[in-house]
Amino acid sequence: MVTNDKLIQVKNLKKHFNKGAIKALDDVSIDIHKGDVMVVIGPSGSGKSTFAKRLKEQFPEDIALVSCDNYYLARHDMPLAERKLQNYDSPEAFEFDLMIQQIRDLKSGKDIACPVYDFAAHDRSEQILQIAAKPVILIDGIL
Repeated sequence: MVTNDKLIQVKNLKKHFNKGAIKALDDVSIDIHKGDVMVVIGPSGSGKSTFAKRLKEQFPEDIALVSCDNYYLARHDMPLAERKLQNYDSPEAFEFDLMIQQIRDLKSGKDIACPVYDFAAHDRSEQILQIAAKPVILIDGIL
């Protein structure tokens, strides 16, 4: 959706490693408009969560941040040793129906009660993260 209600503008973003030998980002520019849904994807450890959190910190009133990690399936009935062996990079590890519904809710202006995943327990926790609807939805995840 391209409109004139631009909320965020990034111009000429660069991020290089090893004295410029590795170009993670090279001259990236982006305009983010009200109503946009942005997705930051990449493999584990690639910096997507850090990038997404920093963007949210810079624009707290404009961005609703949703982490795909919080939608790993609850595995309360499985022993910890077995939970540790699960493939968490597989689409079958996620509760996509809930995630899609909650993204639709945010898009329609409704706040959500997002589950919270506990990486130490390899299971969904009992905590709930309240995420307020904002003009832009930013989704961070591996898939």
